[in-house]
Amino acid sequence: MIASQKLPDMDGIQLLQKMKQNIPDTARILISTEPDKAMLSQAINDAEVQNLLHLYWSSHELRIDARCQAWNIFQLKTAAIQALAARALMQSKVISRAKQ
Repeated sequence: MIASQKLPDMDGIQLLQKMKQNIPDTARILISTEPDKAMLSQAINDAEVQNLLHLYWSSHELRIDARCQAWNIFQLKTAAIQALAARALMQSKVISRAKQ
């Protein structure tokens, strides 16, 4: 999800916070004309924004960032699936030994 900091009804951080609550696995990127430390801190702490882009970003920059965020999410999901599979295997071994 890519949001501009300046929106009509709410700011981009508020929108990304709502997205975090509704769809937590979504990568969140904030675009701002004048990012400052306080805004960056709020974006990271409140909305868990993964990246902050200056308004005058290049499309190449955005594509690279979006791919990196998608890859990071893929890796996290893969690790979670592997952990669940290992846990299921361990549980089946425990159950098998308990039956013996």
